[in-house]
Amino acid sequence: MLVQDEKLSSIRNAFPKKGLFAEKDWLTSPDPFPIEKKFLAELEQLGHRLLIFQRACNQLYQLSVKGKQPAWVAHYLDAGKPPELVEFSRQKQFRDLVPAIARPDLILTESGYIIAEIDSVPGGIGLTGWLNQT
Repeated sequence: MLVQDEKLSSIRNAFPKKGLFAEKDWLTSPDPFPIEKKFLAELEQLGHRLLIFQRACNQLYQLSVKGKQPAWVAHYLDAGKPPELVEFSRQKQFRDLVPAIARPDLILTESGYIIAEIDSVPGGIGLTGWLNQT
């Protein structure tokens, strides 16, 4: 019990004292979250699979812009964006770029997991890095 208390104390002492993640309620455990080897293997392949998915989404969007796929795809993805940004993103040098980061939000289920969101904005990467160190 003493070792577990020391682990929890160490984790709590590592919490940020200021900034966006300070003064939050955290559910802590002295042990890592257990996952099975099969699930770990799937997670290790997820990055490559998400890259393929992102490229397919980009291709669908570009084909929609050209009228070779339903127009609603491009219309939906362009909604709310300034025309200059849409025009900029369609330029040849940018249109096939994919985000450098793909951080999926996974929800564990009884039969596996689902991806609720794929975040490609690096804002949460600092938190993820900090959580991995703690």
